[in-house]
Amino acid sequence: MRIDDYFSRILGLVEDRSSVVAHSLRFDRRTDRTGFVRGEIVFSDEKTLHVREFVDLDSEPRRLLYVYQFMGKDDSMLFRYDNSGHHKSIVTFPHHKHVGADETIEASVAPELDAVLDEVDELLDLQAM
Repeated sequence: MRIDDYFSRILGLVEDRSSVVAHSLRFDRRTDRTGFVRGEIVFSDEKTLHVREFVDLDSEPRRLLYVYQFMGKDDSMLFRYDNSGHHKSIVTFPHHKHVGADETIEASVAPELDAVLDEVDELLDLQAM
């Protein structure tokens, strides 16, 4: 797979979501196999998912850096997945999840963007009930 194909897949995931009302994703192609994804995805309830990925399709793992931060419309932090090199005591280090305004740290696998979008949709569905 080439980086342009990866970018197209990401764009398709976002644009196919009925809960997404807008996005400002930017794609920065570095080589045929590496690049950055950055931007925000806005949902129907005005919450926002901030996305950052640095992808190298020749390496394992493919996403050398990722941050998926879901924010309330009042800019409160709802959750954030990232692989920053802190929280070394977490069994899934460097992968972890910050939850809630107090940013409780949880062990986490490295989620793909589609799984994060599914989680957001589930939270939106729960709030609609």
